[in-house]
Amino acid sequence: MHDNKRQIPDFFPESAAIITTYKCTAHCKDCCFDCSPQESDTLTLEEIKLFIDEISKMNSIKSIVWTGGECSTLGKKLSEGIAYAKSKGKVSRIVSNASWSKGIEKDKKYLSKLKENGLIEINVSTGDNHQQFVPIEKVLSVIEAAVSIGLRALISIEKTKFSKFTIETLKANSTYKRIKKNDKEGLLSILSASWVSFNNDSSYEYDEESFIEKKDGCNSLYNTIALSPEKDVLSCCGITVRYIPEMTLGKLSQDSVTVSEMYNRQKFDFMKQWLFAEGPLDILSQVFEWDNTIKIPKFVHPCQACAYIFQSPEIIKVIENNYTSILESVTKKFYQKINFKSTFREKLNAQVDLES
Repeated sequence: MHDNKRQIPDFFPESAAIITTYKCTAHCKDCCFDCSPQESDTLTLEEIKLFIDEISKMNSIKSIVWTGGECSTLGKKLSEGIAYAKSKGKVSRIVSNASWSKGIEKDKKYLSKLKENGLIEINVSTGDNHQQFVPIEKVLSVIEAAVSIGLRALISIEKTKFSKFTIETLKANSTYKRIKKNDKEGLLSILSASWVSFNNDSSYEYDEESFIEKKDGCNSLYNTIALSPEKDVLSCCGITVRYIPEMTLGKLSQDSVTVSEMYNRQKFDFMKQWLFAEGPLDILSQVFEWDNTIKIPKFVHPCQACAYIFQSPEIIKVIENNYTSILESVTKKFYQKINFKSTFREKLNAQVDLES
């Protein structure tokens, strides 16, 4: 749905994500990217550099998230890619499962090289599914190594109603306690993230407080641009890339449309404007007002709700039949949010300039 060709403020994303590969050392059930050791799709260093060159033309992007699959399976390509990003003025964060850990001294050596090349943070995923493949000892070795060399570190723990490994389990771990005690700079943090399925043949139970109720716009859309292992340029962080084809903007290519042009074209996509302005829960509420026979389940993750919309032909049909009635109000909210963010960013940059 493309409408309202009025002038849109000149704005660009604040961050980028590189989904380096779908190959992973683990094979977690319901991985959002369906990664496994058998997957082979992997970006080349040349493709990574091309994407970094392309996003550098937009100036606004200051950081890159490197994820997968397991991004460490790139070997030297990961380190070289992070270094190339640094040469373009961009810092990096990696998301990993820590399967590569070989003990704290070797972990420190590996992370020190990445830090020298531009890494500022490492996020490590763990929980019931991950620990079938990567023991918590490896996770904590990597985290301790990161904190000891001055890297920010985050442990993200899978959460369902019946999770055996929880934040409380982690906090009771003696190694974690030691790391936390020695973390004088407050570099270590932990969070509990709902483990969700995007497949119809799998489901999980959750505590009531896990279900999201806050209706808010998607702050990944228009703020992030990503690259997949198939060289697809993506509209958002990429979690639902294999479930929402509409989030693919085009193929990365030296001879075709630039990444900046792909990004700009989506500014006139009504569904993306709506998601950005109001979010998937508001969209589903509006769909229910239009047709109260539509069943709206509960969700524990906004990306889950977004995927539900695009995977439901009956919901898309209701929207197509009725969206013109809210087109003006949604577009107004979209512009208001864009203008607010643009103004806020200008003031923030001005403040940084004054302080520097």
